[in-house]
This record gives sequence, C-alpha cells and structure tokens, in this order.
Amino acid sequence: MDTSGNSLFDRQRSGYTREFSMLDVFIFNILGFSLGLALSSNPAYIGMFVPHSNILIVIGLGAILAFFNGLVYGWFGAIMPSTGGDYVFVSRSISHRIGFLTNWGFTFCQLYGFAANTSWIFAMAIRPSLLAIGFTSPLPARLTSIIHTSDLSWLLISLSIALFYYLISLLNMRFSRPLVILLFLVGISSPILMAYFLATHTHGDFVSAFNDFVVKNGGHDSAYETVVNMAKARLANAPKTTVFADSLKGLPLGFLCFLGFTYSVYAGGEIEKPEKAQIRGILFALLVGLLAFLGCMGLYAEIVGPEFYGAIGIGEVQTAVGINNAPMNFLTGLLAREHPILNIIMQVGNLIWFLLVPYVILQVCTRNFIAWACDEMFPSWYLKRLPGTNAPWAASLMVTVIGMVFIIILHYSGVSLVGAAALAAVAYLFTGYAAFRLPKVLPEVYKRAPRLAKRTVFDIDFSFFQLAGLISIVGFGYIVYAAVKYPDVAGGDSDMALVMIAVVYLFGLCVYQWRKNKLKKKHDEFTDFNINDLFKEIPED
Repeated sequence: MDTSGNSLFDRQRSGYTREFSMLDVFIFNILGFSLGLALSSNPAYIGMFVPHSNILIVIGLGAILAFFNGLVYGWFGAIMPSTGGDYVFVSRSISHRIGFLTNWGFTFCQLYGFAANTSWIFAMAIRPSLLAIGFTSPLPARLTSIIHTSDLSWLLISLSIALFYYLISLLNMRFSRPLVILLFLVGISSPILMAYFLATHTHGDFVSAFNDFVVKNGGHDSAYETVVNMAKARLANAPKTTVFADSLKGLPLGFLCFLGFTYSVYAGGEIEKPEKAQIRGILFALLVGLLAFLGCMGLYAEIVGPEFYGAIGIGEVQTAVGINNAPMNFLTGLLAREHPILNIIMQVGNLIWFLLVPYVILQVCTRNFIAWACDEMFPSWYLKRLPGTNAPWAASLMVTVIGMVFIIILHYSGVSLVGAAALAAVAYLFTGYAAFRLPKVLPEVYKRAPRLAKRTVFDIDFSFFQLAGLISIVGFGYIVYAAVKYPDVAGGDSDMALVMIAVVYLFGLCVYQWRKNKLKKKHDEFTDFNINDLFKEIPED
C-alpha cells in the first residue's frame, strides 16, 4: 500500500449516488416519523402519562425542541452530507469512539423499532381498523375472521413482511421511488379524513357512537360513563399538579411524535443539493407534522372529552369496556357511520403508515452499517452491491436478519428494549454538543455552514448553530432523564431501563475496541500510521 500520500487515510466511498431531490427528502422524513402512526398511537399514551395536560401544549413544546433539533441536523446535513448522519457529525467533531457509540445506540433503538412496528401492524392497525370498518359497514366473514388471527400466524406474517421489505430494498430506485410516493399520497388521505370526521361531529355524537360500538360487541350501554368514572377515580388519587406542569412533564412524548423527521441525514450521500434540500425538507416535514398533530389531536381531545382522553390508553379501562386497543383512527372511525366508504379509505391510508415506517427504518440502519464499514469498524463485506440495481444487499440483509431475530424475541419472550427512547435522545444530545463545538474544533468545515447558521446571537461570539446545539443538549438531556425515570416513557421499570441502556452501550464499546484493535494490527507495518488521523477524515460521498 502506498503511504506516501493520503491514500492510507482515504475513507472508502459508500457506493451511493446522489439521486434524492428535496421532495424525496421531505417524503422520507414524513415517513420517518410516520404521520398516521403518530396520530393513531400517541394521544392515548400522552393522556395516560400526563392526564392533567393540554395535548396542544405537549405537542407545541415537543415541536419547539424538534425545531432546534431540525436546525442542528439540517445544517450538519448541509456541511457534512455523508452516509451515516450523526455517526459522522459526532465522530468528526467530538471523538470517534463517542460518535460510534451514540450512533450504535441509535441504530440498536431503530432495529428494535423495526421489530416492534412490524409486530404492531396487526394489533395497532389492522385489527382496530377492521373493527371500525365493521361498525360502519358490513364486513365479509373472511375479513372478520382476520381479527382472530392467532399469535403464531401473525409471527409468521411479521417475518414475511420483514423479508418483503428486504426484497423491495433490492429494487432499482426507478421502481421503488414511484411506489413509495404513490403509497405516501394514499396515506396522506388518512389524517385529512380524520380531521374531517372530528371537525364535523360533536362530543354527543362520539359518546353515542362509542356506547353503540361496545353494545354491538357484547358490552353494556354505558361504556363511556364507565371510562369517565374510572378516569375520575384515578385522577382523585393522583398528585395535584397544574396543566402546564403536566404538559411540560409530557415533553418527551410530545417530541416522540416527531421522532424520525431528520432521518434524511443518514442518507446524506444521496441528496442532490444537500445545502438546500436537507434543511428545507426537514423543516417542511416538521411543519406538516405540527399542523396535522395540532389539528387532529386538538379536535380529538375536544370531541372525546378530557377524562376519556386521559384514561382510554390504560389497560384496565380497555378491559372494562371490552376493547383491546384504542388508537385514534379507530375511535375516529366510529364517527363515520354515515360515510362508510370514506372510513374504509381512512383506515387503509392509516395502515399504509404502519406498513411504510419499518421500510424507512431498514433504509436508515442499512446506511449506518455502511458508514461503519467505510471506516472499517465493520467488515468491508457490508459494502457489497447488487449488480444492475446497485442495491447494498449485504448490509440490508444483515439489518433484516437482526430485525427478524428481534421480532422472534419480542414474540416469545415479551422482553422489550426498555428505555429505547433514551438511546435516540443520546444521539440527538451529542449531535447538539457537536454543533456547539464545531466552530472551534473544525473551523474550516464550519465555514461551509449556511449564513443563518453562522449569524451571531446578540452580537457575541456565539452563533445560531451553537444556540440550536445548546438547546438540544438541555432538551434531550431532559428526555434521557425522563426516558429512564418515568415508566410510561421508559417502557417499563426504571431500573431495567438503566440496565438495558448500559448493556447496549457496553456491547457497542466491546465491538468498537475489537474492531479498532484489528484495524491497528492491520496497519502496524506502517510506522507513520496514526489511527486517529483516519477517524478525522470527513467522507466525501
């Protein structure tokens, strides 16, 4: 190997080509936070976690933090348009070890999300949608029987869906892109119709429809009152608080509604004009999400009533009225008795969001694997491409296999990645810190930042880029704390969340040291080799 020049330190190219337009960035990010999925599942979680809160304040606070997070990722994506996103941002601005570990935790969280979302398609999308459609229009017996699909059958279906995502990922962009855009356009009908049904009905309409549904399914005729009474009893025993204090406590769930709206940075090497497309695509996706959440969730909370909104996500309450799940699309669909065809369109559109988000996660994780392989943290095998389509079949295959293993573990053990939200928040926290440090540690790179990012705040030597980073540090520091302290955010016991997080990062540290030692040994023959120089290079995808 020639060591006379810089060839020893040249990072291998990712193999991707610049094919993503700003429209692709926007759609990728909308699919990343899965607009329909967030609308369906988050209101019940927010109400259960902070029953005294105002959902509009919760979403608004989450959007403020998301805005600064979007600035950090959008500006980084403009000046370091590299495959791997925050892996490159943090490893080049702080340290390679920290960059790998933060991206490792984020990727681990995403792989769990791939498995969980694939497993939830039936429980949180198909089954509730069929129940809502069956309430507003007759369902054929075959469709009705799907509701009673066995757990083992759905496990096999989930694994088949994961394999299908892998096969789709092997297609040429000329085929996969139009398909994704078409599905996006169909899916966007769901929040539009949700808003329509909620805006054209009253609280009384909902009470009547909900009670009728429970009676039709073998329950009693005062189900709504049962939910309200259980909610009042729960609130009477809860610590006294204010609406704003409870809403601030709900900030983690408010932000999690937008989790995924910056996913385009992980495909940074594929954006045609990253200096413009990244920040615009990210912030436009945030704006669309904010308007949809404020409109639909605000109307929803008003229509169902504050007590119902705060209690319907609780398992004991659902058992008391004989329902298994209560996503917003299901409850909204109960209002569609006069428009059964529109209800079917809304439910199908909502299902598409559930179906697409694992595909996006597969794409993000594949790109992170490739970024690690480019830095020789993973074997070069992961860089293999499929002739004809140029698809990264090896990296995608490994991500799919790991995702399928997670699906099986979730099914048979019920063990979930407690504290998963903290793993994503850590990546955002350290990327904020990287933005805060960038002007001092990489001034030449910082010079490429957009003019607004470099503009100083109050005429002091402190830029908007650094301010966005500082706010991200504080905000995501709180989310890490909340994702461990509060069981409803952690996904289980707080102590177990700490154990899970520690295991993930310790596992990542072992992988890092093992690969780094192998890399040192590989280059031992070169006396002037400094491995830290290798990890300072900013890849030019």
